[in-house]
Parts: sequence; structure tokens; C-alpha cells
Amino acid sequence: MPLRDASELIYPAVQETLAELGLLGDSSAATKLAQQYAKVIDSQSGHCRGCDSDECRRSQGAPWAMRWLGPLLLDSLEALGATPRAKAAQMKGVKVPEVKPGGLAALRAAK
Repeated sequence: MPLRDASELIYPAVQETLAELGLLGDSSAATKLAQQYAKVIDSQSGHCRGCDSDECRRSQGAPWAMRWLGPLLLDSLEALGATPRAKAAQMKGVKVPEVKPGGLAALRAAK
């Protein structure tokens, strides 16, 4: 795998954010999950494009990692209060609103 500039990596940014929040040594599932998501995203996005190596063929690649794991990473950071939205809600003393239920969930709730 080719070397990359650290500014392209997500894991160091997640670590920095967790350190600022005092959560770096925290062993909670949400903290570990955020760290793992960041590691996997970084490992997938480092593969070269157009390469025919076995490692690159087995890799899902950056688009897959960002599409499927990016939102999960964001959700875990939100739960930790590590996103601008979560921080703003904490400053106002308001709980971060839950995601609105879809149509089926709304119909079930109406019964």
C-alpha cells in the first residue's frame, strides 16, 4: 500500500476529537466503534486505483467504505457528542433529536 499524507486519514482526526472530549482512554463500545470505523475507512481508502494486486482486488475500496461506513462513523461520533450538531445541542441543553421514523414506523405508531 502506498504511503499517504496523514491529512487524508480519518483515524487520526477521530483520535484527536476523542482526546479533546476526554474520551480517548474510554473503553465504551461507542468509542471503540468510532475508532474501528475510522480504521477500516482508512484501510479501504488507501488502495491504489487501477492496481491489479491481490490486496486491491480483495478490497472493497474507498467508495464502499465512505458510502457504508461513513454514516455509521458519523452516528457513533454523534452519540459521543463529538459532532458540531451534538455539541450545539449540548450547549443549548437540548437532546439531539432522533431521526424521524419512516412511513411504516409512523403507521405503526399511529395504531
